[in-house]
Amino acid sequence: MFTTQTKILILFLSDGNPLWKSVMTQPLSIGKLASYMEVGTGTIENWKSGKNVHEAKLGAALGKILGKIETPPLTLQNKRQNKDATPICQPLDEPAKALATRLVQGFRAAYYGLNASSRELTAKPRVYETARDVFNMSIEDVQRVIDEVIYDRFSLFPNICYKSREDAEAVYRRFGGSGGTYHMWVRREQRWLQAKVRVRYVVDIKSLAAVRCKMNAPVLQPEQPYSIPHWEYDGFLTTCEDKVCWVFEQRELEGLDFFYIMTCRGSVFGKGDDARFTLAGKYLTAGQDKKRSIVTDDVMFQRIPPQHLAANDRETDMRTDIREIVDKDEGERITRLFEGFRAQA
Repeated sequence: MFTTQTKILILFLSDGNPLWKSVMTQPLSIGKLASYMEVGTGTIENWKSGKNVHEAKLGAALGKILGKIETPPLTLQNKRQNKDATPICQPLDEPAKALATRLVQGFRAAYYGLNASSRELTAKPRVYETARDVFNMSIEDVQRVIDEVIYDRFSLFPNICYKSREDAEAVYRRFGGSGGTYHMWVRREQRWLQAKVRVRYVVDIKSLAAVRCKMNAPVLQPEQPYSIPHWEYDGFLTTCEDKVCWVFEQRELEGLDFFYIMTCRGSVFGKGDDARFTLAGKYLTAGQDKKRSIVTDDVMFQRIPPQHLAANDRETDMRTDIREIVDKDEGERITRLFEGFRAQA
């Protein structure tokens, strides 16, 4: 959907970039950015939404930024306000100038340093590394900034969204609490596939809000045109009376697939240390065979206890233990777990 370069540019222009807090009055706005970079407001709107980025024009704008850091024009005003508006630049001492210059140079090196190969399988790590090393942004902040751009630009099923952020937050607390990471078992041709799902955060979409999720699923056909450890899906969950609907779309670099799930609202199942928040239901998707056959069967989620998750590194948890269940005893254990939960429900 977006190249790595586009994602890095979106982060650079976002409120989360500490550069703007140091060089301009707050809050940040498109008019202020346009004035500071000496481009039109329409250009900033396009760049912030990942459209019509011409590298020569961007390069010239970065040069303008560096010039204003060295000599802040204290009479510069917001392009979208009248001539009596308050100037937008802040005075900078030498340490502040040095820090701001490093931020711009760090962004420029990351943005122009990308090549064709690094835009493919290394896209996600490069974005996160740039956000961390250049902008001091967390992974979750990065994901939220980019999500809000993506889902402001592209259409979405309206019923996935909640009318108020409070409603979305309540759902997130139920399903995303205690780490929000799940083992998900999918029954496929009399065997189980083990995937990982994480309920990530609430994202604002225009005047609505949605609960964002991620799924990593095992690769069954390793003879792909490029080697990947697992399939990655982005999605949402929404509640409907006594059901939970999960909608996932495969990430753009890995092909096209959709994964639809409907489960119960979930409850704690098991005793003592084995007690887990559990959900079960049915799924619908395409198979990994050459014909991309339509497949549907049973599915079950169990939340992983927080003490079993890597401390402060939920992304690592999402990349491990994603596999086909080949051990007969383990497969039978999952079947008994599924049948026991279904009988209780």
